Amino acid sequence: KGALVSQVMPNSPAAAAGLEVGDIITEYNGTEVINSSDLPHLVGKSAIGSKAPARVLRNGKLITINITIGELPNEDAAVVAAQSATNSDTKLLGMGVSELSSDKRQQLGIEQGGVYVERLQDGPALRAGIREGDVITKINNLAIEGVSSFRQILNDLPRGRSVPVLVIRGDAPRFMALKVPE
Repeated sequence: KGALVSQVMPNSPAAAAGLEVGDIITEYNGTEVINSSDLPHLVGKSAIGSKAPARVLRNGKLITINITIGELPNEDAAVVAAQSATNSDTKLLGMGVSELSSDKRQQLGIEQGGVYVERLQDGPALRAGIREGDVITKINNLAIEGVSSFRQILNDLPRGRSVPVLVIRGDAPRFMALKVPE
């Protein structure tokens, strides 16, 4: 549970409050954060200039950090809106995925398609050996174009059966067998 902090922008309210990369925000302003996609909506409801307590798991210890809410510059707001629109919380498999950045696509030599595994919880994906940071390009031999096609393919998977998943980890592709829950 929670939202993993993967980046803290310099001179941002998060940086001023002392949030660090690797922190996991488990509660924001009295509301439990289940998935990282919950957080932008909660923060968006906060008034500019108000203070909000956040419960943070850091190095195995829960701490409280008080954050003074600031306004994102228009460019940053567009990036946050795009990220929250592309996040997918896939309860069926126990993982969350997002669109692949152009930098990551170039680094891995992927011209198009695929989704980035952002987070995992106990579930079929974890048991199949999928890890955070993997890129999934095919499920059940069907190419994944992005998050929306990933969701569609998941909806059509045969329940209670194992299906092949093509994963790129580092620069090496590998197939894994994923058991789809009933």
